Amino acid sequence: EVDADGNGTIDFPEFLTMMAKKMKESDSEEEIREAFRVFDKDGNGFISAAELRH
Repeated sequence: EVDADGNGTIDFPEFLTMMAKKMKESDSEEEIREAFRVFDKDGNGFISAAELRH
């Protein structure tokens, strides 16, 4: 489960944990931050379930 604290959203540290399992050594921090921004559509620093579905 990505939402470690069970609050219904994914914050950046939770996103990093998920991405660490999937990323290659060549992925930069900026690439990971950009991936987070793609999902964080409203820019509030969290990814909601609704944002993940879109």
